[in-house]
Amino acid sequence: MLRVHFTAGNIARLRVAVTPDPLWEIANSFQILIGKDSLLVFDQWRSRVRPRLIRDSAALLTALLPPRGYSPDFLTPDLGGCPDLESAVDTVLRTSKTTLRGDLTRLVASPVRQKPPPTGLRALAGGEPEALHDLGTALHGYYRRALEEFWPHICAQVTADGALRARAVLTGTLHG
Repeated sequence: MLRVHFTAGNIARLRVAVTPDPLWEIANSFQILIGKDSLLVFDQWRSRVRPRLIRDSAALLTALLPPRGYSPDFLTPDLGGCPDLESAVDTVLRTSKTTLRGDLTRLVASPVRQKPPPTGLRALAGGEPEALHDLGTALHGYYRRALEEFWPHICAQVTADGALRARAVLTGTLHG
């Protein structure tokens, strides 16, 4: 079990998201979609979404978001409380070449990586406009095909979870 200890200062700076972050939802759901784990709760969603994916977009996201191990941090930047999809993708596409190169170098060197990286990753690591455009297209396309119809439910789940956690803080039932 992992325990994380917070100081009073840490708690004072703690922020809890009140809406889902589309980039985290893309990253986590894609990893669940392509993973081999048998999380039954996602089976119905998987069976509806898998046939909708376009191979080209899925290939890029498969290279960037393996079901295990490191995923590039630039795909889930701090959105500063503005979690709409358009702004989120724009933030990703404005990632510096240094960050792209560093994150993708770390991804390729990941010890759990079993396949050689696709050639498109080199262009992305160099910040080439066409590669960035392809990434933006892949992120938007995946959202449309896999998450958009479920977005109201995802938002409701985040709201319900936030209310549960706020209640725990107010009633002092956090420990245990």
